[in-house]
Amino acid sequence: MFRKALLIATTTLLLAGFGSASANAQDDGRHQVEVLVGYYFPSDLQLTNVGEQVGIQDDFTYGLRYGYRATDKFGLGFSWNVFDFDSARSDAAAINCSTCDFDANFFDFSAEFYPGGGDFALVGGIGWVTSDFDVNLEGSDNDIAASDDAFTFHLGLAYTWKAGENFYVRPDLRFRFVELDAQGDALYDDEDMQFTLGLGWRF
Repeated sequence: MFRKALLIATTTLLLAGFGSASANAQDDGRHQVEVLVGYYFPSDLQLTNVGEQVGIQDDFTYGLRYGYRATDKFGLGFSWNVFDFDSARSDAAAINCSTCDFDANFFDFSAEFYPGGGDFALVGGIGWVTSDFDVNLEGSDNDIAASDDAFTFHLGLAYTWKAGENFYVRPDLRFRFVELDAQGDALYDDEDMQFTLGLGWRF
């Protein structure tokens, strides 16, 4: 129920943002292009076919973002983030998992609200995730090689620190709502935290 309500709310906000962007389009440094580097804090992976749970290690992430500040108070953003996770070593050892990998690509579409027209922004939106699970366990018929795609939601905060006429640095903290079920063999369903630092150029 919560995810459905969030989907309706964010979709409505994004549609309203498109209308605002079209009505207020300007080209005076409102475009933003940046490289993202950061850190992702994942949750646990449920291996439903063998009844085990594996903790996933926090790890680095990287990606790209394009943003358009349609007005002083409203903007839109599209970002792509890559994650390549490994299981926590202690958990992998406990279940004799020689490989416990989880890879994901997130494609986010965000509405960005700048209270007061400043550099601080509230960020929220919907997205799409593509994921691969690769788990190798001892015993017959316990290995998993599966994929799943799903809609995601995110909420967060960002700040654009202008380090020159065009160059800027943009820290971004967001929470992701992710639900994946790879063919019933691996389940990932939780709220994750991600921090990125964007190095960008305005034009």
